[in-house]
Amino acid sequence: QVKVKEMDELIKMDNEINAEIRSLDGELQTLVYENYNKFISATDIVKNIKNNMSELDVELEALKTSIGRINTSYSNIDNRLKYKWKEIRRLDTLETDLKKLKNLRDL
Repeated sequence: QVKVKEMDELIKMDNEINAEIRSLDGELQTLVYENYNKFISATDIVKNIKNNMSELDVELEALKTSIGRINTSYSNIDNRLKYKWKEIRRLDTLETDLKKLKNLRDL
């Protein structure tokens, strides 16, 4: 079919093909540029997230240390309160017994 066409038609067809190639090349360059910008933007976002996560890791480690100290303090306080509570119960029992003895003595 190409052999049958005249030279003008072939030149016109060549020009159309070249114009389409240039158009497609431009579209391809635009797509590459847009995707490159998206890639750079995504890279920046990932970098920011990584930095934020590093800061968060430091803060979480500090929080973990603080919670450990709080747990230790709580255990110490709890142990002291248990001892004090036992002492209070012992003294309460002693007071009750002393009241009974006083009542017996007063009889």
